[in-house]
Amino acid sequence: MKTTVAAAPVLPAPFTGMMTPAEVAKLLNVSEKTLERWRMTGEGPRFCRVSKKVIRYPGDLLVAFLNANIVSSTAA
Repeated sequence: MKTTVAAAPVLPAPFTGMMTPAEVAKLLNVSEKTLERWRMTGEGPRFCRVSKKVIRYPGDLLVAFLNANIVSSTAA
């Protein structure tokens, strides 16, 4: 009997490398202002501050955020 192991899923291109706030906003279907608010309150995906004005979102941290927010019901 031969056992096969499933290969790890390959992430789509948007989840690899560093993404801009505009790319993340489009992917999550939220505004860039919402991402800005999430950065201030700590609600959204983790991010990197490259410089005072440049923000980037590493793909692996975005995937972690999405995985942490998977729900099966909205009931309390």
